[in-house]
Amino acid sequence: MESVTFDILLKKLMCLIFFFTENRTVCREPPRISNATIINQDFQDVFTQDTEVVYQCKDGYTTKEGATKKSVFCRAGVWTDVPTCAPTAGPGSKDTVSIDNCGEIPHVPNGLPEPQEQQRSLKYTCQNFYKLVGPDTVVCHRGGTWSEVPKCKEDFCFLNTTEYSDLINSGNTFIRNGDTEYPRCVDKWTFKNYAVVRCIDGNLTVSRCCNWSKINVGLC
Repeated sequence: MESVTFDILLKKLMCLIFFFTENRTVCREPPRISNATIINQDFQDVFTQDTEVVYQCKDGYTTKEGATKKSVFCRAGVWTDVPTCAPTAGPGSKDTVSIDNCGEIPHVPNGLPEPQEQQRSLKYTCQNFYKLVGPDTVVCHRGGTWSEVPKCKEDFCFLNTTEYSDLINSGNTFIRNGDTEYPRCVDKWTFKNYAVVRCIDGNLTVSRCCNWSKINVGLC
């Protein structure tokens, strides 16, 4: 019985040796690195030629190029340059230089960059009805690469009163996320009526028309 088990294990080992000898294009599991996780692949024993693996640095860490993500590929049986994730360099770090060394200032739609003291960094703010996602401060790394650039994400709902027959047509209204508005309803009731319009997580809700007494007690 032990001899049979040994023979089976030996055959499996020989198959693996043959597999990796004849298939030099496959890669084993990609290296594990500190302060990063792989976000696009599940665990498996082997990866085929040209497989892409994306490393995501943990919050507060970036690659040497100043990015938060980096792709590596399986090429000829080995992985291309695997990243390292180090604490994000901020203004005044020895790894940063004047923003003049990085060329054109990164464009952030609906965002406004403002150079900080001695041109060492950029401070981004978003226009009204937008919120900043990502770091608000951007620096220039040695080598001429920018650190991670933020985005300005929509932070509002759009109310088009022409789409609601019970509402007086007052044009288009932008409602900031988390806010509530009370547009006037058309005059077909004894008392003036209003709708309760809320913007919650980017979703617009419009109530039926109610008078203020019902609105004040939460019945609308």
